[in-house]
Amino acid sequence: MSALRMGEETAIGLGVPVRHIRSALIAVAVALAAVATAIVGPIGFVGLIAPHAARRIATGGLGLQIVLTGLCGALLVATADLVGRVAFMPVQIPAGLVTSVIGVPIFVWFLQRAAARPQS
Repeated sequence: MSALRMGEETAIGLGVPVRHIRSALIAVAVALAAVATAIVGPIGFVGLIAPHAARRIATGGLGLQIVLTGLCGALLVATADLVGRVAFMPVQIPAGLVTSVIGVPIFVWFLQRAAARPQS
């Protein structure tokens, strides 16, 4: 994964079978996302947002990004739960609904920025 982050040409130069690795990573990511969403429901959507937020915070190695992803995810869920409990008192809104309402526009914005960025 680290070689792929340096660019496709660099990864190929390092001897990484880019096409196979990329396909395997996509398959694993889709399977893990499907399992997580099936188990925890809409809260699993946080798993799509947290890595992008962590990557913006720490541009260092993958280890730091993984730790920050967990922290960002925990913070997002705790904030969504707090907003769901307090925003429309005495009615409580599920945290999954709050994360979806807030998270979907942010995730679409991340995707649009990534698509507009020139690939190097």
